[in-house]
Amino acid sequence: MKKIAFLVIAAIVVSSCAFFAVSHADVVTQFADGLEEKDISTIMFSYHDDADLILVGAFGHETRYIGKEAIRVFHLDGFNYSAPEVSILDWYESSDGAIVTYKLLVVKGSVKKLHTLELSTDTFLWGIQHHRIENYTE
Repeated sequence: MKKIAFLVIAAIVVSSCAFFAVSHADVVTQFADGLEEKDISTIMFSYHDDADLILVGAFGHETRYIGKEAIRVFHLDGFNYSAPEVSILDWYESSDGAIVTYKLLVVKGSVKKLHTLELSTDTFLWGIQHHRIENYTE
């Protein structure tokens, strides 16, 4: 009986881990969809708890948001504007495969921003660790 209970618990743990093992591409797609739909829950699910976001303003001035709550407030402030269109420009992987970087073009009207997302994994979950936003120039 104990053996059967152990096997059932082991099967549940393994299946739940498989459920949460989404790819980095899934995380970025989910993030982009969240931006386009102005869905804060979807956006925030894409970040690790200790993530940071850097907004590069005029003349290179940087404003840093540290942690999910600060990043949440930043995104909610952006909801006052029209929904953006998001395109993935490029992505590349570090030599050891532990970090993946995506470049996204986010367009709101005539304003174009380059979002650089650095994703890492903590055992099973890929998530955004570092997020940098700057003006996009062609």
